Amino acid sequence: MILSKIDKKVAKQLIDLGLQKEISYALQHFYGIMNNWKNGSLDDKAAYLELYDSITDFDNHVASRYDGLTGSRYFNVVVQLLYDRIISKSNLSEFSPEVRKELERYVKPEIVSQSDGKILQFKIILNGSKPLIWRRFQVEDSMSFYDLHLVIQNVMGWMNSHLYEFIYEKNNFIGNPELLERDDVANDKETILSAIFDKTGINIIYEYDFGDSWTHKLVLEKILEKNPSQFYPYCMEGEMNCPPEDSGGIAGYYFMMETIKNKNHPEYNEIKTWLGRGYDMGKFDLKLINKFLKNYRDIDPDGN
Repeated sequence: MILSKIDKKVAKQLIDLGLQKEISYALQHFYGIMNNWKNGSLDDKAAYLELYDSITDFDNHVASRYDGLTGSRYFNVVVQLLYDRIISKSNLSEFSPEVRKELERYVKPEIVSQSDGKILQFKIILNGSKPLIWRRFQVEDSMSFYDLHLVIQNVMGWMNSHLYEFIYEKNNFIGNPELLERDDVANDKETILSAIFDKTGINIIYEYDFGDSWTHKLVLEKILEKNPSQFYPYCMEGEMNCPPEDSGGIAGYYFMMETIKNKNHPEYNEIKTWLGRGYDMGKFDLKLINKFLKNYRDIDPDGN
């Protein structure tokens, strides 16, 4: 949408506000890295590399979002700021009625939570894996279960290519009722984590890809105060690589892993070709996971 001069002026003000907020968030993150270096959590090299990558990523993000604004780009950037919840519906009042109505289509529902803005620390384990394939990560308790699904896809290494659902207390389900074609499923975009995870020790099942049936145990380990210098979501640690998509579930995956150890196996060449070069079942790249988590919604093909 091409904006009038008056609406463009309003958009410029909101874009300046958005940039200021993003710079503030980034500085908090940079300070967090420096604090981790000062307290010994990161050595000199690790701190330097993480800080360098974070600054480079942020610089690229700012250039991509804010540089060279012309024409419809003003409208599009305001939409992006709404999508990322950097600005909200209340910031749109100065636009003309036509533009405001169009922008309100992109406003995400306000998250209502009875909590005080806590951080939830989870451990997720891929059931049947041996050695265990697991991750430990932190998210805000105001997050929806749909966003939790996207976070899990990123921390585990899945590609968000199949259906999924959360199962708690054996016969209660959270997911996408329309895609699952069931009326006994709570809408994951309308269900907030704090509604279920209100005390430590609660565990639920996350199932991904009903064909391969990758089931995960998700356990709430801690409820913490928010660290203002930490970006969320945040992966703390983990072990082992994620199985490739469509590898036949746990049994099929381990059959493949055993097969490629034996060059004389009749299916060796076929499986080796299917896996592609460089797959390492023991690989776990924490730095790469946290890089993906900075834009964890990118894995959503519909941008919801």
